[in-house]
Amino acid sequence: MPTSDDQVREASDASRSRFSRDLVVVAAYQPNPPGTGESTVWAQHRSFFRSQGRQREPREAFMVDLLRAITQWRDEGCEVILGVDANEDISSTKSSSFRQRLRDVGMEEAILQRHPG
Repeated sequence: MPTSDDQVREASDASRSRFSRDLVVVAAYQPNPPGTGESTVWAQHRSFFRSQGRQREPREAFMVDLLRAITQWRDEGCEVILGVDANEDISSTKSSSFRQRLRDVGMEEAILQRHPG
């Protein structure tokens, strides 16, 4: 028969799964689309990937890595706040847009919710 200490521990574990105590705050910068010159952030990232023998497109690599990290943190019970210079129109609702891809992992655009238009 469970003791009251066991019941408290079980209740605490259940609460922990419903209410996160961990907060992850992320500041991120998505490179601009390819431009001219080798000094752009996009070109520097492409050069880095190539030096590692990887053929990754920098903007897609940023998005894939960011979504993977957010998914992992949320799966671990963390709340996530993302501040990002996305270098694109975040009001776009196209399926490939930055905003929609974040929605796909459960994130919402707080500023546009609070201040539509």
